[in-house]
Amino acid sequence: MNISELETLCYIHEQTSYVEDYKNFGYEVFDKGNRFYLIFDAVMQSFGIQNRNHREYVMENVWNCIQSDDYIQSMLRQNSWMGEMDHPAPDKMGEKLTVNRIANPNMGKTSHYIRKPRQNGNLIEATIQTDSGTDAGMNMAIKIVDGKIIPCFSARLFGALKKTMNRPVVNVNKLICYDWVLYPSHKEAMGKLN
Repeated sequence: MNISELETLCYIHEQTSYVEDYKNFGYEVFDKGNRFYLIFDAVMQSFGIQNRNHREYVMENVWNCIQSDDYIQSMLRQNSWMGEMDHPAPDKMGEKLTVNRIANPNMGKTSHYIRKPRQNGNLIEATIQTDSGTDAGMNMAIKIVDGKIIPCFSARLFGALKKTMNRPVVNVNKLICYDWVLYPSHKEAMGKLN
């Protein structure tokens, strides 16, 4: 769907949870000499339940976006579906966030690659690889290894909020990516525990 064709354009970012059991979070370290990266499995989003922002998502809707969007499918084929450290926001007071900035991850600020998205019950999971070519990606890897954090993820998308059976449900028109965040709106959206 062309973004300009939408009647109402809503930028939605869902921050999804910490778990105190870090020792059960598993990742692999790949050392390339002057740089390293991590690979781990993570939950990207949960469905059919109200998240911390009191909104719900429908698995079929989001999964269809992943499967049918030429942008996402091209990025997956090229191993270049990327997310950033936090959602984009204006850098200065009064500065506006453009649709173009929201719709296109900044390659200088990417923290991770999203690989092999898959359905698992009411969850979408993926394999995450930290980006060893950016400060944000190295920050993510170091925070996981040294800081013992479990990374959390949040959907960046364009969509519309509708009432369905008296529940607020987001209809996703365009899924951009899943960004790395500190406090996700879907409490399940984090690195997978073993």
